Formats: sequence, C-alpha cells, structure tokens
Amino acid sequence: MGAALSNVDALREAFASLGRALKRIAVYRHARDQHASFVEPALQALRDVLDHEGAVTIEVHTGSLTSEGQTVYLEPPREWGLCFRLHRDGVRTLTFQRGITLDELLAFCNAALYDPNSGPGREDAVTELWKADFTAITYSATSGYRMEHGDLDADKVAEAVRKLAARARPVVLEVTRHASDLAENTVLDRRPQLMSRPELAGLDSVKWPDLARRAAHTLLRIVEEGFAGRDLEALEESLWRLIDELVARGEAQALARTLETLRRLSGQHAQAFRAGVARKLADPGRLLRLSELGGVNEAALTQAIPVWLALLPREAGNALLDVLPQAPAQTQQLFARAAIARAELDLERFARTLSQGQPAAVIAILAALDTLSPATRAELSTPALSHASARVRIEAVNAVGSDAETAVRELPAQLLANDPSVRVAAVQVLASCAGAAERAAALLISAIERPGFASLDREEQALHYRALGKLGSSSGFQFLCEQLSVSKGLFKKKPAENERLLAVNGLAEETSVRTLRALEQAAAPENGQPATVATAARAAVVRMRTPQPRGGSR
Repeated sequence: MGAALSNVDALREAFASLGRALKRIAVYRHARDQHASFVEPALQALRDVLDHEGAVTIEVHTGSLTSEGQTVYLEPPREWGLCFRLHRDGVRTLTFQRGITLDELLAFCNAALYDPNSGPGREDAVTELWKADFTAITYSATSGYRMEHGDLDADKVAEAVRKLAARARPVVLEVTRHASDLAENTVLDRRPQLMSRPELAGLDSVKWPDLARRAAHTLLRIVEEGFAGRDLEALEESLWRLIDELVARGEAQALARTLETLRRLSGQHAQAFRAGVARKLADPGRLLRLSELGGVNEAALTQAIPVWLALLPREAGNALLDVLPQAPAQTQQLFARAAIARAELDLERFARTLSQGQPAAVIAILAALDTLSPATRAELSTPALSHASARVRIEAVNAVGSDAETAVRELPAQLLANDPSVRVAAVQVLASCAGAAERAAALLISAIERPGFASLDREEQALHYRALGKLGSSSGFQFLCEQLSVSKGLFKKKPAENERLLAVNGLAEETSVRTLRALEQAAAPENGQPATVATAARAAVVRMRTPQPRGGSR
C-alpha cells in the first residue's frame, strides 16, 4: 500500500531523517554505541506514518525512493547513499509495516550502508536483508548487477565474450545448414489428425480449472511460508497472469477460490504480495473484463466479484467509476458500492459523473450512497439533480431527501421542473422533512400560490396539500385554515370550492386536535361551506375519530 497523499510530506521527512542517520553512521562507523541515537529520530518519524497507514511500500531506484509514483527521497547516485547499494544488489521494493523496532531499522541501515573497508568478501544487500529475518520490513528483489574490485574489468570481459562467440559460430552454422536441408527435403504430411482437440482434451485426466487452482495454491503457499525471497515480483506476475486466464476462460468458481485464498494470505510477505497483485487487479481493462464475466456468470457475480473488489487498493475508486458506464447492469451496483467505499475518490470527477454520466451508472451510484451518513449521502447526490434524465433526477431527489437541511436547500428548483414525476418526487420528499418543517412548508406554499398551479393535474394539486398537512407546521396549518375561510379580506380572492376540498384533504393528514377542531367547524351547517366541502370535512372527522386496528392504516 502506498502512502496517502496527505502523508507524503511526513514520509519524505522520515526518509530524509533516515538518510541523515546513515551519513552519521558512516562518519562514526566504529562508535556503534551511538548508532541507535542516530536512528531514533528516523524511527519515530516512520512510526508516525505507519500508525496512520499500517504499511508503506517504497520503490527503490538508483538515486531515489518513490511511493505510488511520488518521490519521497532523492540523493545523487553515489556509493555511500541510502539507495545505491540496495538498488545495485537487486532490491526493488521495501515495505515497512507497523510495529517496526529500533533493532530492525539499525539492521536495515547496516545492510544499506556502503563499507569501503569490507573487501570483496562482504555479502550483497539482499542476502544481508534475508539474514536479518525482519518481522516488520519486507522486500522484493531481482538479480543484482555487481562488479566488485578484483573482478574482470570491461576489456577482459569483452575479450572473453569474443573468444566464446568465435568457438560457437562454426557449430551454429553447421546446425543451421542441416536444419535447412531437412526442411527442403521433407514432405509435409497433410493427412487429417486422428483426433480433434476436444477429443484429445477428453483424454486428459487433468482438467484446466483444477490445474489452475493447484498452481495458484502453490504460488500462494510459497509466499505464505516465507520462501519468496527476491522472487516476490515474479510470483506476483505469475498469479495475476493466472487470474487473467481464469477470467478469460470464465472459470468463476476457481477464480473465487484463488482470490479468497489471496485475501486470507498470511505470513511475512503476505501484505506486500497482496498489495502488488491488487494494483494489477485495479487495472481498468481487467475490471471491465471482470464485470463482463459477472454479466453472464452467476458464480462470478455472487462469489468472485465481491472478493476481487474487496482486494482493490483505495486509489481504485476512480478506475471503478470509469468502468461503471460500460459494465453490465448486473454488476453496476457492486462496482458502484466498491467505488464509494474507496477513500481516495476524486470528488470533482465524481460530481461530473453524477451530472453527466450514463443514466444506469448514475442510478447505481446513487443507490450505493445509502451506506453513508444521511448528510453525506444527500450532499454527494446533489450534482445529479442537474442530470438530463428525469429518471436520474427522481433518484437524486430521493437521495437528497435523506437529510432535511440539504433537501430544503436543494429541492426548490425541482418543484418547478417540467417533468411532473420530478415535481411529485420533490413534494413527497419535502413532506417527510419534519426536521425542517417550517422551511419545507414555506416551499410548498410558494409552489401552491404560483400562477401555474391551477393548471396542474388534480391529483398533483392534492399531493401538495396533503404534503403540507403531513408536515404539521404552524405556517402550513394556518395556510390550510385560510383556504377554508368563508370570507376573505376586501382585496383577497375568496377560495374556490376546489381549493377548499384540497384544504380539507391537507388538514386530514395532520391528525391532531387542532386539525380535528378546524374540520368540525368546516363540517358545521352554520359555517356556510358548500355541501361538498362540508361532507368531505365530516368524513375526515369520522375517520379521525374512528379507532384504527393495530398495525392498520387509515
């Protein structure tokens, strides 16, 4: 795992401190009792990073150290530097894990330190690291390219190569001539094969999925038992290439077992190995092929894909978002939830995806946001309110409605949307905003009083009034009572019969003592309400006074 962006500066300071410690050890090489005091500041700085990250993997170059593509230590390529001996002897990655001790870091410094007085008998850095038997430091290595003092110089090596080539040339020419003669004089047998490929495969008692499973088990067992050594990178490549083949052949169950074994892998090199393979699993091309397998294979959908996604590193969130629009519908929800779970998500790209992305993919993302807190879910869903698709906007309205404060701030424009289904969704959400009832009621009253409200469908009008009553706000109650008023002010329009019936429906939703009294007054003959309004009010009073069966609804 690489250092998070927020910790790069701390990581740089840790390795800068380690580089200074190495220089002081080189100067005071024989004062071994002081070496611990040189290394302690670097140890504390490194521990601060590891307490937050758990583990940090560093790539080793000739004159620098990098993590996730960012340089964390830089020095001129020189023999007494921190990087030179390690890289020269084949060390390519170092993984520092939480729990590192002073003795381990001292042993690491001794392995990395150039010693001009050691002579040709000193072992290479990889061997010294291996002999140190670390518990919190792991490494991967390739074959080194050492040429110590006393070895052949370049001229002698070149002369030896020329002599070997001169001795081999006649033999190669003779073999080539015989091969050419054989090719010219051989008549190709064009008779059909005795057995086809499927028939030959049927005779093979070893089925490919079983062979792949055993091969993967062998690779993982080598790592778990601590025998990987400098071959860790080669073993990583072998495993992810085997995983590619399992996906290509559609062997979902074997793939799921392999990935699960990788997830549970233990041992000294397990974390570094798993992180190396996981970086390859996060490749967008592999993710797309995996999603396509899930679209046609139930076992891949329920077994392999969840484990694969769980192994991905934190920075894979953006790759998952990129793949999501091309993924089959069956896998979009899984990929969306995995993207949301990744901490290092590019929020600007995320907002752009929600406002402009493919509708099915955006809906999958909005559904995946339900794992977050209501306020966070509502805030992240807001960009989807501007999407061109009405279906997406409806889902976004519902997601934004998970937090009342965000809903009353972001939904006013949706009450005026051209699409009636979007308007209805916004009204229903505002009806549930009890935490901001007065502000939600003000929005609904404004929508009811707008000039075009009377032209809306009767059911949509009734929905606005019922939402207003359901909120139970003071302003909403007052507005509904005014709609039932028999007489209005001198310059105020007297409510029409339709508006009074709608007000009765709204008051009936609150089911409180004050609404019961208001409805009883409207039902009274002496109040002068039209017959239809009085009848509707009496029916609402009867419903409110009638006890409801337990678990039933009005």
